[in-house]
Amino acid sequence: MMICAADFEELFPDLFAPEPAFVVRPAANAPSAECIARWEDDGGSHAEIAPSRRNAPARSPASKYDIERMATAGAIAATAPAVATYAAASALFSAYDHMTARREVIV
Repeated sequence: MMICAADFEELFPDLFAPEPAFVVRPAANAPSAECIARWEDDGGSHAEIAPSRRNAPARSPASKYDIERMATAGAIAATAPAVATYAAASALFSAYDHMTARREVIV
């Protein structure tokens, strides 16, 4: 006997139960007219609808000096791992040289 997909829903209703709906509740109740009147009596005032936006400064095209600085920084960043590896290997070999015993053969 073969079972089709429709039979699974009948045999296992718990697996195919509808997912519970997610209910979003507001964090606070909407303000009433009495609440707003009391707030205004206490010195509250309405804020602007849209806050003023700051304008970004105008960008100027990169000068030759800026491009040279960026190229130099890129070259330093590209060679930094190799320099760090060389320095670490040099320090390791220098320490290893001092740790090994130097045997001198007297004839």
